[in-house]
Amino acid sequence: MIIRPCPNFGDRRDGKSVGLIILHYTETKGVQETLDILFDPARKASAHYVLDINGTVYQLVDESKRAWHAGKSWWQGEIDINSTSIGIEIQNSGITPFPDQQIKALIDLCHGIIKRHNIQSRDVLGHSDIAITRKIDPGHLFPWQELAAQGIGFWPQEKDLAADKAESVLNAIGYDPALPLVERITAFQRHFVPEVFVSNDGIGLLTPLTLKRLGGFVQNQQTV
Repeated sequence: MIIRPCPNFGDRRDGKSVGLIILHYTETKGVQETLDILFDPARKASAHYVLDINGTVYQLVDESKRAWHAGKSWWQGEIDINSTSIGIEIQNSGITPFPDQQIKALIDLCHGIIKRHNIQSRDVLGHSDIAITRKIDPGHLFPWQELAAQGIGFWPQEKDLAADKAESVLNAIGYDPALPLVERITAFQRHFVPEVFVSNDGIGLLTPLTLKRLGGFVQNQQTV
C-alpha cells in the first residue's frame, strides 16, 4: 500500500461511524489522472483508497476521516453517506472488464475494512446504488457476484416474487423511495441483474430475472 495523504477530507459528522463501503470506478485514462483530480482542492473530491489496475492500493484519506466521494446520495434514509462510509475508487474506464489482479487486491482491501469496522457484507454498495439518478459506477461489468462469494456484498438466490411486491422490496433493501420506480429498478439491475445491460433488453422493467433476484432478498417474509 502506498500512503499519499490527500488534502480533501473532513471529520465525520454528528458522531457517525462507518457502516458502508462504497465502490466507484474512476472513468479516467490512468491512475495519475485520478490522483491529480482527487488532490485538486478546487474539485472538492476524494476517496479513502484508489486501486490501480495492477492491484496497487493508494490510501489518500485515513479511515477515521470523512472523504468526499458519495456526493448527493441516499441509502436507507441516510443522506450523509460520506460520514458513514469508506470510499474506494477503482481505476477503470467504465467500459472495460476489471483485471483479476485488481479484483484480488480489492477483495483483500475490503476484507480488512469490513473487519476493522464490523461492516455487514450486504453493506458493500456501488455509487449507483446510493446516487441512482446521477451515477452508474462501478457499472454492469463489475463482478459483484464474485465478490459476494468472498463475503463482500450480497448476491441473492433466485426466488419467485410477485410484481406487486417489487417496489416494497426495493424500498426495504435501501433504495430511495422518493425516486421513480423505473430508476430504482434500473439501479437494482445495474448491481444485481447485469444481464439486461449486456442484452440491452429489459432495462428498468420488472423482467422475470429481475423479479427472481429481488425475490432472493426476501426470507420468511422479511427483507435480508
